[in-house]
Amino acid sequence: MAARGNNLTQRRREAEAVRTVPLGDVVKIDTSVSFPKASKIWLLNLDMIEQQTGRVIDYVFVEPDAIGGSTVGFDKECVLYSKLRPNLNKVVLPDRCGVATSEILPLRCSSDSVSREYICWYLRSPDFVLYAINRTAGAKMPRLGTKDLLKAIVPLPSLSEQKRIAATLDRICELKKNAETRLAKLDLLVKSRFVEMFGDFANDPRISLGDACEFVRNGANIRQDKSSQGIPITRIETLSAGKFNPNRLGYANIFNVNNFQHHIMKTGDLLISHINSAEFVGRTVMYRGEVHGPLIHGMNLLRARLNYPSLTPLFVEMYLNTSVARRYFRSVTKKAVNQASISSTDIKRIELPLPPLALQREFAAFVEKVEKLKECAKRSAEQMDVLYRSKLQEYFG
Repeated sequence: MAARGNNLTQRRREAEAVRTVPLGDVVKIDTSVSFPKASKIWLLNLDMIEQQTGRVIDYVFVEPDAIGGSTVGFDKECVLYSKLRPNLNKVVLPDRCGVATSEILPLRCSSDSVSREYICWYLRSPDFVLYAINRTAGAKMPRLGTKDLLKAIVPLPSLSEQKRIAATLDRICELKKNAETRLAKLDLLVKSRFVEMFGDFANDPRISLGDACEFVRNGANIRQDKSSQGIPITRIETLSAGKFNPNRLGYANIFNVNNFQHHIMKTGDLLISHINSAEFVGRTVMYRGEVHGPLIHGMNLLRARLNYPSLTPLFVEMYLNTSVARRYFRSVTKKAVNQASISSTDIKRIELPLPPLALQREFAAFVEKVEKLKECAKRSAEQMDVLYRSKLQEYFG
């Protein structure tokens, strides 16, 4: 207990001793790094960096002759900061030498009393991102100027405290990523179980979606408010990443919701994207009652309500997202310049297999168990996200 109290006292002293300095006093923009001498060189472009996290999505290696002129070299001691569209918050700690587009600035700590990991976290902090956004120039391609970058005021505790802060944030992000990885693996588990249980449907009888549904209806045409008040309404963005996202609903001030009885969602309804990009038309999501109170089915999403006792909504949702169904949807998709679409008639025509109902219910029971595990992983990820944001505010706010 005494040792713990001494550690807390030491941290308080270090926190009180934090000084603030311009970023340019502790880092410099280093464009003097020579390109690595190798047959293949890592070339880092902005689209290869995940926004907000700084994770490198894809490593691309090219021959030296393929590298253009607007590039800069960097090594493992640099912090890479994207000055283009700073709201995307793309800051990278490279794990190897390479070459980056000139929109990415290689920053190097100019003192042994400064941790590059700490500087990286400072550049990702909400306060700095807001500072950068407020000082960008250019409407279509907003950039933060290097002078404004180096003028930013950074809180600078002792080196040991910097390392502790960076390690704490690294650990929180690792735990959050682990929870997200568990979620992704559980999703894959459900898909693989579906294939394992139902096979290729070759010998199953068939029925069209139109015959299996009470109706397939387009949504209510209601003007939506930008606020998050009123009656919630589904929209294209609600089906983000192939899932129902209650955070991407529209809202409208409706005095009498009974006027829209035909458009109120029920648990088990299927939402089908029929106007979207070519990749997402035909994507189907089952509504699981995620919204408390009435939810109105809005425009640009078809709603199918099953009325056939030999089919479960979960099975239909899974089937309409299989590669077999996706091929059908692609074959009837009409493509325009900015979007693609599928008519409700063509959607009604898709044929659904009819495997044994007992098998469908067995699969639904399996999914219910997995959903409980997913809920635990989701809560863990959300808790880590809240902790992450609070720590950023504590350290850099």
